[in-house]
Amino acid sequence: MSRAVPASVQWSFRLWIAAISAGIVETVLVLVDSWTSRSYGDGLGTRAGLWLIVFAATLILAGAMRRGSQVARLVLTLIIGGIGTLALVIEPISWLVEGTPQGAFENAGVLSILFALSRGVHVAAVVGAVALMFVPGARDHFRAVVGAHSAQDQRLVRQFPAHAGVVPSDKSETP
Repeated sequence: MSRAVPASVQWSFRLWIAAISAGIVETVLVLVDSWTSRSYGDGLGTRAGLWLIVFAATLILAGAMRRGSQVARLVLTLIIGGIGTLALVIEPISWLVEGTPQGAFENAGVLSILFALSRGVHVAAVVGAVALMFVPGARDHFRAVVGAHSAQDQRLVRQFPAHAGVVPSDKSETP
């Protein structure tokens, strides 16, 4: 039995894809900047590999979320949406706290501007994706999947009680 996925969940999935895409653009821009400035240090390859693993995990989690996984929704919210977003905004916030000169953007190169735009899209997509996972239609979707799993589990227990750890009694009880 196939259920329709609510529009809010579909849009959340699309926004997760947009966030992953923006993250890949950011990664490419960092690699291009490092290549053009000949500054390959600080484990850049390792960091880029780690980012790609995070993007792949996010894609897998987003797919599971679209299918109704409560666990995927929770991990996307807390780890990717919470800690990940904090990691995305902590550097720009630190620049503001340190008092970066107002003219800093005037001297920004093309890569810096593209990176800032990509980062803005990345953060907005993550915030939107998380929000859409919790609108009423989405909540109903996740509840329905849990309910469907529970009903399916109950049918399996009735059909195969020994496999579910239910041992039928040999004693026949008479009222």
